[in-house]
Order: sequence, then C-alpha cells, then structure tokens
Amino acid sequence: MQCWLFEKFGVQVVFDSYRYIEDANRLLSSGEFRLSYVSYTLLLAAFLKGTGAVAGVVWVQLAFSLAATVAFFKLVYHFSASAPVAFLAGFLLVVWPDYQQWNFYVHTEALFVSITLIAFLRMATARRKWAYLQLALLLVFLVFLRSNGFMVALAVASYLASDAWLKRGWRLRWLFAVIVGGGTPLFILLAHLFLADMSGLHAFTDHLVTGNVIQGYEGVRVEATMELALTGSPLQQVLQLVWQEPGFFFKRSALRFIYYWGQIRPYFAGYHNGLIGLFFYPQYALALYGILKRQVYTPLLIAMGVLAVLLTAMVLVSGVDWDNRFMLPLLPFIYLTAMAGLQKLAMPYSKPQAANLLQQ
Repeated sequence: MQCWLFEKFGVQVVFDSYRYIEDANRLLSSGEFRLSYVSYTLLLAAFLKGTGAVAGVVWVQLAFSLAATVAFFKLVYHFSASAPVAFLAGFLLVVWPDYQQWNFYVHTEALFVSITLIAFLRMATARRKWAYLQLALLLVFLVFLRSNGFMVALAVASYLASDAWLKRGWRLRWLFAVIVGGGTPLFILLAHLFLADMSGLHAFTDHLVTGNVIQGYEGVRVEATMELALTGSPLQQVLQLVWQEPGFFFKRSALRFIYYWGQIRPYFAGYHNGLIGLFFYPQYALALYGILKRQVYTPLLIAMGVLAVLLTAMVLVSGVDWDNRFMLPLLPFIYLTAMAGLQKLAMPYSKPQAANLLQQ
C-alpha cells in the first residue's frame, strides 16, 4: 500500500504545508512559534536545519504509521482476545488508501492519528509508573501537534477515570455526571486557548459566519437572514451565533454533520463515493450493533465517544473539510467497534470460550 501511494503521490507539499514550513523557518530565524503546532514545527525545523528540506518528515510519518498499525492490532487484541478479529481490524486500517495517503503529506494529520493510536494502546495497557510517563509524553506531543490535540488527552482522561470508577463498583450514572461536570470547564478553557491560537480570532469568525457547509466548496451553502457581528472568544462567538441566527446555525450544522459522517462529497467521482459507501456504511451498522449489544468495554466506549463528540463539534463550528481529513482520527475506532459487532455475530459459530470486546 505504501509503495503504491508513494508512486502515486510522492511527497506532497500543499495547502497547510506552506504555513507549517513558514512556522519552522520563523522558529529557526527568530525563535517565534505558535503554541498549538509547536511539535510539528520543531520536527520540520530539525529537517530544515539538518538537510535543508522537509521531505524527511514523510519517512518519520511512515515509521509512526507502521508503529501505529502494530499498536492498533495490539489494542484490538487486548480487548477481543482474538487474533483474527485484530488482524481484520488492522487490515481495514491498512487497506483504505484515503487514510494511508496522508503519510505522504507534509501535514499534521498522519502523525496525529498514528500517535493517537499508540497513546490509546498505552492507555489500555499501562500498569506501571514508567508506562504512565510514556502515556503522558505522548499526550503532551499530541496536545502541541494540532490545535485539537487536547481532545485526545480529554478522551484518554475519560478512559482512565471511568476504568478506575467501574473497577471500584461505583454506579455508571454518577460517572457520567463527573465526566460532564468536571470535563466541561476544562474543555471550555482548552478550547478557548487552542482555538484562539490556531489561526486567530478573525479567522475563526470567518468560519462561523460563512454559509459554506464544506470548506472551499460553494456548491452546498446555507445563507443567514441577517448580517452577523460576532465578538469575543471563540466560544463566545459560537453562543452569539446560536442566539442571533439559530435557524442558520442548526441547518448548517445538520448538513455539516451529514457530510462529516457520510464522508461522500458532491465533487468526488462516482466510483469514489460508491467505494466509501460500500466500505464504511456496513461498518457503521456493525459498529452500532456491537455498541447496542454491549460488546465494547465501557471505558473504551466512553473514550471513543468523547473523542467523536469533540471532533464532531469542531467540524460543526469550523466546516467540513474538503477531503475527509478531519474524519481520520475516528476511522480506527469505527473499525474497532465494527469488529466488535462482527465478533458478536460470529459468536454462535466460534468456540464457547471465545472472548469479546466487552472483556478487558
């Protein structure tokens, strides 16, 4: 897969790549940097300093992609105790080219997804202080890799909290109260800090007031009925938008939700949209079946749910991306829950002692 994609794409320096390279050059020349992307900036700066080119970052991304594939296999095996289930989940991760192609872009997406999977494996298997230190270092790298990196840290924190909570035999309803009550103020603080640092308040306002459902595409739009004037922090602007134009906000958000999770695009070739439907929609059905049948270990399901809700919320206020890259962090967890549903369906035909993803 990687050889074919390298032959097809080579090293891609496009769109946000130029902004990242500019950040790296600024760091080298003046020591200035943007906090929310400093991990990637440092990596690019190291290659620019050492080789004068950024192409080497692709090899780093490929190496982490390999490590992440192994980590994902181990993560699924850890919960399923089934090598065939883990192998099939890993196969789904490898075989979808729209996921793997991002290893060849000088963008943060590939490293973000790969290190998220490695962090989730460490999260699920950590038992000693050194393992928790490794997890902490991975999360620090993620938090400063992308402006939404803190969402992974919140998802991991929800897993660790719910895992400890349930092992003490406490009621699940109180757990949700703690996660929502304790996590909401922290999310507001982090969202304010990183969204403001991401591209400036003015650019964030542009995302909110635009009628475009898909960033960079004019074919699907929702028009506001009045001129919008938003001020304050990013979250204050969201609340103002809901107050001033609730119909505009909710209609546009509904369309963004559909395009985000549907993954098809009006400008993709027919066969491309067809492959997306054939590949993902049965997995959605299997994933829903696995969740309803309680086949996923509850703390893991909570962590995946927290990450999915936060990433979806990000899309609703900023716009669906052109090429589905905002969905990349969720694809492995779609595969995982789909395999949980498939394993449940296969149980009558498997050995009586077969484990499932409900077990840890």
